[in-house]
Amino acid sequence: MNLTPALAFIVYNVSATGSLDVDTLFKLVLLTGMLARSVNMIASWFPLILGGVASYVRIQSYLIEGTRLDQRYISVGKGLEGSEPRPAISLRGVCVKAVEDSSLVLRDVNVQIMQHNIVLCHGPMGSGKSIFAKVILAEIPLSSGNIEIISKKVGYCDQTLWLPQGTIRDIICGFDPSPNESRYLESIHACCLYDDLASFPDGGLKTVFNGGINLSGGQRQRLVSNTTSLCQDEQLICLILY
Repeated sequence: MNLTPALAFIVYNVSATGSLDVDTLFKLVLLTGMLARSVNMIASWFPLILGGVASYVRIQSYLIEGTRLDQRYISVGKGLEGSEPRPAISLRGVCVKAVEDSSLVLRDVNVQIMQHNIVLCHGPMGSGKSIFAKVILAEIPLSSGNIEIISKKVGYCDQTLWLPQGTIRDIICGFDPSPNESRYLESIHACCLYDDLASFPDGGLKTVFNGGINLSGGQRQRLVSNTTSLCQDEQLICLILY
């Protein structure tokens, strides 16, 4: 037990009154006990109050936020048999502000990403790579320009991992009750999860909870990458950022 506060309280009173009799000592002990309980109670409430205020601010900010509009255009139709692949993503004259009334982060971007291609977006920190990806996802509104994509089904593997609660199999298959088994196995092998699943007693039926706290960092990263690779739609667009 830490007696420093009680001793400091006693020394203060002795220095103020010049004496410490039995009555004064009894009152000091009684008051110190009462104050300790009250202070401990307030200290236990303080984190809960701060958490409640922070949650209220986040909810309030979400409720007063305007409706998000999807400014992307969907490219209709497929390429002819034997013809050249058409663009999966086209950005024309795209300008983006990270925050309202701020300078442009992306200025006059003109990009075409063709189907069945792997494209790397390289640049220094803070150059707008993540914003570029979130523009394609319609998570950030455009200041000007337009975006055309072949499908709104976009698999996105962010730097900050997020996993829903469920079994590994359900997470990979998007909680589809009748997934394509061969695609599921191909996806596991492609993302190097086969050995990990073999080491689990329940295999692919292992339950993931709390954002994957019961998995290692590498297993979480491979599992998130896995969720972007399994899709029966041939026009799926995958965005993976590291």
